[in-house]
Amino acid sequence: MKIWKMLLLSGLLVGCGSITRPSSEVSVENSVSSEVPAENSTESSTVVSSSVGTHGITWSGIDDIALQMGDYFSLLEGVHAVDGIDGELEVIIEDDDYFSYDFESTYTITYSATNSVGTKSTKYRDIAVIRGVTVQNGSFSNGKANWKLDVPGGNATFEVKNEEALITVRDAGTEAWSVQLYQTGLTFESGQTYELSFDAKSAYHRSLSAGFENVGDNYSMMVPGYQGMTLTDDYQSFSILCTPSSSVYNVKVVIYLGRNLDVDSEASPANPIDCTIDNIKVRLKTVASAELKPVFANVGNVTVRTGGEFEELPAVTAVDHNGIDISANIIRVGEVPNAVSYQTGMMLSYRVSDSEGNFGYVNRRVTYQLAKDHPYNLINPDFDNGYQGWMKDVNQTNGNGAALFSASSGIAVVDISSPSSDRWHIQLFQSSVSLTKDVTYKATLVIKSNTARNMVVEISNPANSFAVIYSKTLELTTEYQTLTFEYTPSITVSAKFSLLLGAQGVSIISIDYINNELA
Repeated sequence: MKIWKMLLLSGLLVGCGSITRPSSEVSVENSVSSEVPAENSTESSTVVSSSVGTHGITWSGIDDIALQMGDYFSLLEGVHAVDGIDGELEVIIEDDDYFSYDFESTYTITYSATNSVGTKSTKYRDIAVIRGVTVQNGSFSNGKANWKLDVPGGNATFEVKNEEALITVRDAGTEAWSVQLYQTGLTFESGQTYELSFDAKSAYHRSLSAGFENVGDNYSMMVPGYQGMTLTDDYQSFSILCTPSSSVYNVKVVIYLGRNLDVDSEASPANPIDCTIDNIKVRLKTVASAELKPVFANVGNVTVRTGGEFEELPAVTAVDHNGIDISANIIRVGEVPNAVSYQTGMMLSYRVSDSEGNFGYVNRRVTYQLAKDHPYNLINPDFDNGYQGWMKDVNQTNGNGAALFSASSGIAVVDISSPSSDRWHIQLFQSSVSLTKDVTYKATLVIKSNTARNMVVEISNPANSFAVIYSKTLELTTEYQTLTFEYTPSITVSAKFSLLLGAQGVSIISIDYINNELA
């Protein structure tokens, strides 16, 4: 509470050259009283003698405290005022100083209690709400403040209703990051374990995942995949764990709302699917020391093609630091899909505590691959399976691109309504295209545009900041053309094969076929 408000509340002006908190007031007739000098003492603040006993108001639970932002706190919880004769008194909050556990500040709370003979005792308490490691506005009590929605490969809207985030998805894209709700600016220390937790629900029983990204390292994921979780009609609590091996000074906290599990692909403009999110927090998590930490077995990263194949792997087990089997205590967080539309990496988290409370966890990556005849080919080159294997990317962090992707009858259509300022701001691409040094390859495209324009085919190296291996500018016409070109990479690489479609005006591009083969 500001000093001026304190003076108005008490009606006292204390001193001439300085201002302090007012002392507790006493108003008792025909009695003898004594004041207790310690302002926040748990001893009686006022003692009154009478023929039947002793009145005196004793306070407890009003020590100054510090809270981490986002942690629920009741101003009356644990606060008591007890009179020597009357017993427990009603405690009144006379001024809450606009207290909110969602906003960083120091609040001075004014409490009072009055006994049966009219003695009133007033106490003051400072409550500091500190940022800590958490996100801001995680309860959405301040609307959409501090949060952003990014739709680099999908289509969705974001609004806040009843202090809850409502995300409506009309196109989940082909991978989890196609739709994102995020916040940046956190700092993580090396070797510390951080937990992102939140509540979520969906009447459509759609799924989501979450994680952390290192903004300074090209937004690289700090956990090894997408921890898919199916939502229900009622709120459930979910959490993600991360222990960075080096300090990260600009962490992006993100909830991935694109295509995580099979159900998410049902989203369409005619069938939007919603989910509601609330109570997002980041907290430090205590993990057992190396000598006490539980030890897991059968948790190595795996590569599979179906969820069924994954479930057939050896069961995960764990023992405590004494070698006692605690496998029955393992909690598995996350799900793996039965089918995927892109070569992606999912993640499962295994967590366990032993009888002494020693906690350990491991995050396990499950890499999904889609079938193709040769490692250098493209998946689904004729779009008979829609965009399976392809990633739709419309960058709105660096640009203002806007495009709608659709596919039917083996034709992929990219309707560009805002081309943005750079070609790479709108892309259609595939990753994991295996190329061998000094081998010549031929790319073939059957493609047209509703207006004459050009576009760039770029082949790059994701492992080297997407360094360009080869690029080719192609001239598109309003009629389908079969366009080919050959190239010979100077390195052996798992490449990204991209169509760069931005910065060329409003247009509609139709693609019938794209593939990469030996020349």
